[in-house]
Amino acid sequence: MDKNIVKEKFSKITLWKRSGERAPHKPLLILYALGRLLWDKERLIPYEDIDNEVVKLLRDFGPDRASYRPEYPFWRLQKDQIWEVVNAENIELTKSGDPKKSDLIGSHVKGGFSEVIFQELQKDYQLFQDIIQELLYANFSETVHENILQSVGIDIDQPFVNDKKTETI
Repeated sequence: MDKNIVKEKFSKITLWKRSGERAPHKPLLILYALGRLLWDKERLIPYEDIDNEVVKLLRDFGPDRASYRPEYPFWRLQKDQIWEVVNAENIELTKSGDPKKSDLIGSHVKGGFSEVIFQELQKDYQLFQDIIQELLYANFSETVHENILQSVGIDIDQPFVNDKKTETI
């Protein structure tokens, strides 16, 4: 897949909006998954891990809410054609088409970037950096960018080793 098509897919993720307020759920989940990909190279992440970590990110960088629902972006990112969910065969969906958090955890569901997106990210660290920068600038105040990156384990100045070469993000 062409690098520009991958960037376009990330730039066009659908975001929930109300009265001019944009939900940060999908961008934070994507940044978390990118951070995980950098360090453990795993394409698919157990929902239970995502639930714990993305709730922390939403509390720190999102608007105050009575509850946080990371299962929504986890499930809905599939529609944006960048995300895949596995082990979800026995998941019952609500009337709104969303899974219950308890089902995701109980069925050991995993999610992550689709295979084609994963391959492109693995081979092109400039693409990785471009996506990170676009997500940050499109969705968050510049004053919190560094804090978000630290929270998801991304150090822009840290060199990362690819199987074939070393590059800096």
